[in-house]
Amino acid sequence: PSPPPSPPPPLSSPPPLLPPSSPPPPSPPPDEPAPKWERITCPAMSALVKNGDLVPSPAGLITKQQTFDALLRVGISEKVATETTDANFDHIDSLDLNVFRMNTVKRNGTPDPPGPSEHFRSTGIRDGRRPSSGRYNFGFEECADFDGIAGEFSSDDILNCATLVWDHESTFDSNSFPKKLPTNDVLESKRPPTCGATDSGLSGCHPDDPSLDQTPCCDSQLHGAINFMFQEFGTPTGEDAHMSTTDMKKLWLEAEYPPDFIARSPRGCVDTADPSAAGCQLCLDEVPTTGPGGLPVTATTSTEAQRYCRCLASKQLSAHELDSIPEHTSLECSKDPMVHANVTLTNRRRALSELTRPRELFDSAADGAALRNLLSSFYQSRGLAYDDVDVLITSQTPSTYSVRLATSRSDAVYLAYSIRVDLRSFAQETEAPIDIADVTVSDDLRLNGCGQFCEAQGSFLRGFVPRRPPPPSPPGPDIDPCLRPCLQGTCQQLSAFATCDQLSEVGCNCHGCCAESSSPPSPPPPLPPAGPLLLSNPRASAGSTAFAKRFLAKVTDGKSSTFGKSKKKK
Repeated sequence: PSPPPSPPPPLSSPPPLLPPSSPPPPSPPPDEPAPKWERITCPAMSALVKNGDLVPSPAGLITKQQTFDALLRVGISEKVATETTDANFDHIDSLDLNVFRMNTVKRNGTPDPPGPSEHFRSTGIRDGRRPSSGRYNFGFEECADFDGIAGEFSSDDILNCATLVWDHESTFDSNSFPKKLPTNDVLESKRPPTCGATDSGLSGCHPDDPSLDQTPCCDSQLHGAINFMFQEFGTPTGEDAHMSTTDMKKLWLEAEYPPDFIARSPRGCVDTADPSAAGCQLCLDEVPTTGPGGLPVTATTSTEAQRYCRCLASKQLSAHELDSIPEHTSLECSKDPMVHANVTLTNRRRALSELTRPRELFDSAADGAALRNLLSSFYQSRGLAYDDVDVLITSQTPSTYSVRLATSRSDAVYLAYSIRVDLRSFAQETEAPIDIADVTVSDDLRLNGCGQFCEAQGSFLRGFVPRRPPPPSPPGPDIDPCLRPCLQGTCQQLSAFATCDQLSEVGCNCHGCCAESSSPPSPPPPLPPAGPLLLSNPRASAGSTAFAKRFLAKVTDGKSSTFGKSKKKK
């Protein structure tokens, strides 16, 4: 018989299921071949990189926060650090860019990859693989003589000559002064709406009333960037800056800091790992104990003292934290404007809900919280940005509180007047859980000059357009200058807080009623006695917004006897 058939071979098991394939992770950006500071189109960024204050990644990347911190650490003002990093990074989702590949617009050749955003028009001095001394010498250098003083640059030389040389698209005139040279390239997406291809300059730019403009306005970063760099790296900082022709050329072509800038910069003594004031101890140790002739040491008489003050500024401490540092006051470091009010409460309380009963006793913690909430609503009703860290409330007596409000120069007069005139009635209108019996406001808003710490004026995106003086009073019978309108009060009401020049900054013509110039600053009010400190955590960065233009646009809504109410703008 035949053998039984062999059993069939076992079925092979199916191959194991593999997880669905996922795309491979993106490759990291390639390292920059031989990165060199010469390839960086911005002179200031090039100097930061060359001097080791801003260290790009191997791929050449720098971040917004890294750049902001580096600018503060070398002594650049917070205003300039904020405006420049906002303009250069905020359009990029990752908030970083390749600092060696910022030449993204070229008329000839291959542009760098998208990402960094160039200016509307460009000098071209640093748009090649290395800075062009020919372009600098031919168009920029001679502007040092524009004001009639040879050998150094002034704000007049920069604003009325250097920023205008390449502000043209087709014009060429090497015989004019300043020269009229065609821009190296044009970024159309940044073209100002009032600037045609044949237009240039800022003569038609009017910051207060565009309807008065009679000529084109070509305000752009070409003006703002050159102006900001000069006023921050020059000495002293701000509109009164000067810089020798030698130092200016080295900054543009060799990325070298000017000697006076190095002397005042805290970059060599700041402890970057310590975000507190203690991170400036080494800078403080270098401050001499006596000034020239045995006089007290201040930031005006001592470069070391100024260096320490700039170190503290780099730590991004709140105005109240800085005020608590004895050396910050004794060395006359820059102080933010401050509105100091004393608020007296009645002993009446409103119930906060059906489950609570009105209290007859004062409670400093509850009163402080209620005052803080009231101020937040009050700021919003006046169109002001409220930041809890700007508010310091301290109990002086069971019913009286010291309220210190850090603010900006543009808001200080308006805020002080509003607190003095309207806070009490506002508390009644809004049915706040506290009743205010009295409000007094100090006339000293700390608006005196900026001394050694003036920041660059104007805008990084627009340049510097000088404000026109307020229009003269209309012809007719003479009127008391103190009765002229100012903001939405009168000159008499607001002249207690500011000089004529300071009121002019917010559009008021109060000459004849206000003080023409600042008197020597009076000592600031003493810090309140120890009590419950109602101060929140320090902010990571400041960001006050200028509201001067809003002052003139508020509309009365019938609910306030003095000021109209408007929604808070961000």
